[in-house]
Amino acid sequence: MTKKIPYEVSLLNEWTKRLGLQDWAIILQTECHPSDMAIPDTVGCTSWQESTKSAMIQIVDPKRIEELSRPFDFEEVLVHELLHLKTSLMSSKLETETLSDRILHQLVDDIARAMVDIKKNRKVKT
Repeated sequence: MTKKIPYEVSLLNEWTKRLGLQDWAIILQTECHPSDMAIPDTVGCTSWQESTKSAMIQIVDPKRIEELSRPFDFEEVLVHELLHLKTSLMSSKLETETLSDRILHQLVDDIARAMVDIKKNRKVKT
């Protein structure tokens, strides 16, 4: 018997693939209380570490919001937040970091992760 994937997780899987973000480690928090959001007065927010391609996406529980300017669409909010990851190299958190520094850090982390994965998945006697 196969385990049913929650709707939100299936959308996350679909859109990470569509946007080419499969190499990101993404934690999805749904039905968040507005006061628990990292950025106040938002329906979704994303915090990320671009060099390790890791992120946490929070999406508010629309039932806990008193007034919305337009109807809440979970998928639209999720895609919006994923696009922040897709464009993360274009928005630096530190003004002193150059784009080439940030790309280099991401490449170094990708290579390190790949090398360790190869080592751990090899069936070699030590």
